[in-house]
Amino acid sequence: MLKVPYSEIEMMTALASMDDTLLQKSEVQDSLQQWFSLSQAEWNVQAASFHGVQVLDLINSPNYESLLKAYREKRVLDLVHYLETLGYSNKESWGVICVLFGAIAT
Repeated sequence: MLKVPYSEIEMMTALASMDDTLLQKSEVQDSLQQWFSLSQAEWNVQAASFHGVQVLDLINSPNYESLLKAYREKRVLDLVHYLETLGYSNKESWGVICVLFGAIAT
């Protein structure tokens, strides 16, 4: 499991003080929607590409779950970086992601 580098209180404080107008932009909404709307087949294709294997090799691997988990963790870190490029701090980015995943409530 990917470890969030901040406590829930730290992220809630960061979220309370951030300017959320960037999250309202259509390009951000589209990126977040695309990330959360991937089918299992799409996750498999992308994870296979990430690991440099064929999709069937990934699916039939005894390490399938751990390979998929590693790819998903990489995607979360990519999402953190993407939000940072929009001007959010690292803590705000993690807070947004944790809210989107339902890990913390606002």
